[in-house]
Amino acid sequence: MLTTTPESPQHKRVLRMRDDWNKGVASTLDENRRTKENVDTMRAAKQVHLELVKAARNTNDIYGIQILLSMTASFVLITSLLYNAYVIIWLKLSSEEFSREMIPLSCWVFFYASKLFAINHVCAKTSAEAANTGDIICELYEPSTSKEFRAEIRDFTLQLIQNPLTFTASGFFNLDYTFIHGVIGSVTTYLVILIQFGDIQKPDAILNSTMFTNYTNTTEM
Repeated sequence: MLTTTPESPQHKRVLRMRDDWNKGVASTLDENRRTKENVDTMRAAKQVHLELVKAARNTNDIYGIQILLSMTASFVLITSLLYNAYVIIWLKLSSEEFSREMIPLSCWVFFYASKLFAINHVCAKTSAEAANTGDIICELYEPSTSKEFRAEIRDFTLQLIQNPLTFTASGFFNLDYTFIHGVIGSVTTYLVILIQFGDIQKPDAILNSTMFTNYTNTTEM
């Protein structure tokens, strides 16, 4: 039972209780509204991320054969051009002839190497950014958030695990920095083989040329 005192009249205490109740209801409604907005935002972000991954995969599927042929051609041409540059270096050419032969070769090597690096760099960065989304989402997982919001974060994380974004050359190999390292190693290996094979052929060619000259001279005599 409420009692009235000069310091705390009954009607003032009733009004204060009603104000406190109204504030509590308003605070609860505002919290529920913010929770719903956060859940809707997380759900929308999850859907947008899934659509972006699908779009990236479709683009990769469309240009997969073209990328495969481009990477193969770049690898073969880089190897061939570097071997030609090695041969030109060992030829006794004048400075003008050397420049005329080496400058185009260097430009073509730079062009194909840049194309190979650019494609793999973009694919690797895109895959890394897609994977980094999971780290950002996990930072929002806190006990102070609502159960619905945490459930959306768990679903988003599961979606990222089940649908990683990777770019491939028509499924033959992944396009990333590992492929660049592999190309560098393969080009070096094939260059060593070609150089060794060329060094073996040189004495044979000289011997055959000498034998042919001697045979010609003997025949003429």
